[in-house]
Amino acid sequence: MKSFKKFFSVLLCLCLSIVLAFSCLACAPTENPDDSGTPGGPGGPGQQTCNHDDKIFCDECDKMVLGDEFFVNYVKSGWNTLGNGKALKYEIKDVEFELIPPADDADGFYEIPYQTEDGYDTISVDKYSGTLSNTYAVMGFDADSNIYIDASLTLVLNAYVDDAIFAKQEQTVAVSIKENAITNSIAREMTFPGLSSALQELNNREEENSFTDVFDQNEVMPEEITYVFSALQQDVIPMLTDIVDSNKESINNSLAEVFDSTFTVKKVGDNYKFTNKDVGPTVKKLDEILNGTVSEAVDMILGEGTYAKLPQIIDDVLGMTLQELVQEVEKSGKSLEEIIDMLNDFIQAYLAPDAPEYGDVTIDDLLFPEGDMSILQFVQENKDKTIKDFIIEFAGIEESEFEQFIQEEKAFIAEVADMKIAEDLLEIDGQAKTVISSVINDVSELIDDVIKMELVLDKNGNVVSCAANLSIDSTNENFVGILDALNSNLDVEFSGSLTMELTSVNIPA
Repeated sequence: MKSFKKFFSVLLCLCLSIVLAFSCLACAPTENPDDSGTPGGPGGPGQQTCNHDDKIFCDECDKMVLGDEFFVNYVKSGWNTLGNGKALKYEIKDVEFELIPPADDADGFYEIPYQTEDGYDTISVDKYSGTLSNTYAVMGFDADSNIYIDASLTLVLNAYVDDAIFAKQEQTVAVSIKENAITNSIAREMTFPGLSSALQELNNREEENSFTDVFDQNEVMPEEITYVFSALQQDVIPMLTDIVDSNKESINNSLAEVFDSTFTVKKVGDNYKFTNKDVGPTVKKLDEILNGTVSEAVDMILGEGTYAKLPQIIDDVLGMTLQELVQEVEKSGKSLEEIIDMLNDFIQAYLAPDAPEYGDVTIDDLLFPEGDMSILQFVQENKDKTIKDFIIEFAGIEESEFEQFIQEEKAFIAEVADMKIAEDLLEIDGQAKTVISSVINDVSELIDDVIKMELVLDKNGNVVSCAANLSIDSTNENFVGILDALNSNLDVEFSGSLTMELTSVNIPA
């Protein structure tokens, strides 16, 4: 019975996920025509009387003004951001910081050794100040599907004694993986302005090292990584494209609703520039979820009344026939045969390398070890059998036993409905809950001050550029509050600023 419960729970979750996913698509908002039935507002096409500039939805005619496939094109072009010849660039700039020594510097972090004419000595510094420059990482795949990485970091660190620079270190570290070569380079310069000229000659030093290794990416890269990339290119992205193309209207309108609540839009030439709205209120909902019940959390995430419908959804899923389930799965754009082929490729990529006994094993072999049946045959012979009947037969149990288990599941849903997420499920209470709530609320207040996103799409919705910017200043009260909440005994005092950007770039040919 225990193994049956585990098997059934996994199967039920899978079925519920399929049904809920397609229910969300089916229930997505659709464009409302005007009273004449013409989707375009009063007077029909060419007779627009309302202002559609810098809008996603028109306040007057309710039309989604950017086009019936604008956001569908955005999704499909967005998948190519990390495609061949594309990469994401993570850039850190405008970084300045100070580190103040704690009362007890047990590790000697704030002591600097230096050479004297008679040996060595150390000095305690009052503070460190530092800057980061030329700091970035470009990661993607080149035009030949080889992994491409180009990263660099330069750190300048000053050590102060009596408000004057005693020592200064500048270090640059760079790494690149291009085609079949990996290059590492390190450059370091150490100077001591606080020492006499004679001692500076003893202590100032400069060094630079660089080396390049040639390798075959096909041999060095783990098979799991190459399989994932290959699966994305050959199976996942085409499948998702088929899903989008098969549900253009609902997906386009659903994304339009998301963009309308998340971004402001401004037309710039032939392009549209989207800038993020405040998301702090959404982050703050995490605190509401944490302090709410299970049913309240589900309804908040999936929509009011969803939790109350779960028992009926279970009945609906169990009442589906295998053929109806396959039809729901095939709405993804992949046939059952193609999905079986993907599962077989997965077995060979992830199981066979570490377990030779799985060599040439198929999903049919695992499910029907006697070799007298296949998934396709089974579905065809049992296409009119309900999922309920299939589970009873497959698990080899009595119908009464199955019904008892379903009632237990429904009773469990009712039992946990009023359980508190924090106290009852996560067993978080007291000071820990106060700290987490404090962090969530500080983040919700901070996030809109420090995060800026900009997405530029062309007139058809294709991605022109994307950028995300994070800028933090230690004088921000909410940032300080987050640090204090995460660690009330910080060993250092941080002061300064941090700016990070994320952009899409083309990999040089």
